[in-house]
Amino acid sequence: MRSVPERILFGQRFSYYKKGLAPNISTNLNIKYHDTMGSTFVNYIPVKSDQFGRISLPEKQISDSISTSKCENTAFILKEFEKTTMEFELNGETEIVTVDSGVGDEIVKEELRGEIVGNLFYPSKGGKFPVIVHINGGVNHVQDARSSLLAREGYIVLELAYNVQEYGQPVLFLRDAFPLEYVEQSIKKVLAHDKAYGDTVVLIGQCKGADMATAFGSLRPDLVELVIGAVSLSF
Repeated sequence: MRSVPERILFGQRFSYYKKGLAPNISTNLNIKYHDTMGSTFVNYIPVKSDQFGRISLPEKQISDSISTSKCENTAFILKEFEKTTMEFELNGETEIVTVDSGVGDEIVKEELRGEIVGNLFYPSKGGKFPVIVHINGGVNHVQDARSSLLAREGYIVLELAYNVQEYGQPVLFLRDAFPLEYVEQSIKKVLAHDKAYGDTVVLIGQCKGADMATAFGSLRPDLVELVIGAVSLSF
């Protein structure tokens, strides 16, 4: 039995198992999450082998290790990606887990690089899917992780970019105002896709994107069925 799987899908939980250790020994399981910006997120979990020299950690303990005060280099960004890696090191032995977005297997990715900038994801199998438009925070990158995960759950999801200079967009925080018409055009474009089901969308906003989602959703209930915001500054 392997201690960790060789490959998982982003967001998938898994447990950790190791045998052949000295019995009743306390040590650290070191975990490194490599993001797509060249940074490494470092953490450790104190562990103790049982009387038979085994260590077993439940999936929740592994997933909780992503967010804890013991971490180093806690800025962790998954830019546009298909694969990234995690490393598990115990007693000098390292095992690598490939974290896969599912693009090309579970889901399809379409890149929008015209008047609308973003990435569109939907399941590779099936007919039409309910629509989600995801607006991330103000960082100047397209961040696919949440949208690819939601697409694997059975939605067509647009990861909408609005502050990505790499694709010709102006710096958000130097603008006098942000045109909400851009969000409207984006929603209508996805609703017109042959994989889209229905005539309204769910808007999900993260950080600055939550402000935009809340503002647009309040103005256009004819297009927006529901707004879900996280860490918004709106009142």
